[in-house]
Amino acid sequence: MSDDDLDRYPGIGERLRAHRLGLGLSAEAMAERLRVSRTALYRYERGEPPKLPMLERAAAVLGLPLGTLLGVGVEWFASPLAFFERLRQVEEVAEQLFVLFGPLSLLLTSDDYDALMPELVAEALPPGQDPAPLLATLRRRKATWERRRPGVISMLSLPEVERTLADGIAARHDLPPAVQAARRAAARAEILHVARLAEAPPRGVQIGLLLQSVPTTGFSLARARRETALAVSPFRLGGQSNLATGIALVTSAPDAVRLHDDVAEKLWRESIKGDAAAGILRRAVAAAE
Repeated sequence: MSDDDLDRYPGIGERLRAHRLGLGLSAEAMAERLRVSRTALYRYERGEPPKLPMLERAAAVLGLPLGTLLGVGVEWFASPLAFFERLRQVEEVAEQLFVLFGPLSLLLTSDDYDALMPELVAEALPPGQDPAPLLATLRRRKATWERRRPGVISMLSLPEVERTLADGIAARHDLPPAVQAARRAAARAEILHVARLAEAPPRGVQIGLLLQSVPTTGFSLARARRETALAVSPFRLGGQSNLATGIALVTSAPDAVRLHDDVAEKLWRESIKGDAAAGILRRAVAAAE
């Protein structure tokens, strides 16, 4: 492989940034290890093709195979920060999103939920881990969607909705009783917000409600003109939050995308939509009060 061959692998800089953030490396620290200036690193992360020796050093620093930075095959993520940054990147060029990541999709949450998010992230992360970098990435992801407004199909499962209403929006079960009560109230308000979206969806937004349980490992499809990116992840916020452990992946492998496209089409076909979905959600909220 030569430097000229790297032009055939788009997204190198985006992967470099995602994995750098996932390791908690500042731009200054990464640039020093790569023996380049911080300005040069930023140029690479923004899309300027790097030289092959620098890219090989980056893979070594990040503890990754070179193919991961090239986007060959499957990209694996043990860090929720690296995963959500990479998810933000693929969503930034998508024209349509299919999302099955628990009962609450971050892209469609209310302002009240967004205000609660700092507490949720801090609770869900391992003790002692700074929530600020992940929180910034999650906020940037939502801001990217709000700025571009690609179409989004958001799926949720009634059994998961009922669990979230019972447990509240929380990442722990040892919260003080007053906080637990407030989180259950927040869950009711957020599910009512989803019901309103189902009744009167904004342009490009579609809500599908499934009556059956779905796996706790969710997935999304970001469909762009050039290709579709599949993301599969155990990391989630809201009901049954998990930012502590697991392995996520992002891939555009045709077989993986095709299989998940088939599942997405089947789930959407079977889902309840519109006023009927909103009515079921409102009744679930009333039963939880």
